[in-house]
Amino acid sequence: MYEEPTVDADADADIFALAQAEDVAALLRLMRDPDAEVRDLATFGLGFLMDHDTPQIRQALWERLSDEDQETREEAVRGLAMRGDGRVTEQLADLLRAESSHVHTFAAAAALADPVLLPLLRNYDPEDPGVTEALLACDPRQAAGLVAGDPRTVELSEHGEPDELAKHDDHHDRAGHDQ
Repeated sequence: MYEEPTVDADADADIFALAQAEDVAALLRLMRDPDAEVRDLATFGLGFLMDHDTPQIRQALWERLSDEDQETREEAVRGLAMRGDGRVTEQLADLLRAESSHVHTFAAAAALADPVLLPLLRNYDPEDPGVTEALLACDPRQAAGLVAGDPRTVELSEHGEPDELAKHDDHHDRAGHDQ
């Protein structure tokens, strides 16, 4: 099930302004604020809204993985995944195992593009925002450029089970002639 994001307009506006201004130093400070909501928003701002990738930013995001606030931890996982940090694959998988996931979790899965996440992503409705993109990014066949009609491609049925697209070609190979 897809989880609709919620927004506190005043707090988010400040974080969006800092992210837009690319004020990394301010966001890094706010990620250590005593207020959980401020830490969460700052972690989101730096981790998801900005694409800067430095050892200092990754370290700050890693520190938030042990934050007492669940939402802040989730933002840290997503921020590290957006930077392609494969060390958070298991934490991202845990977010996908939840009953519902935030659209940003699917974006993070797409950015990480780890095939390990594919079975978990198949539990979500491809019509939900971000799910199809994550499925495609995590599918090694898509990464290899295999497409429908290619005999090496296996598509997923609507139930998440593989459907061989090239049954005719497989039959042709076994029989040695066209049917």
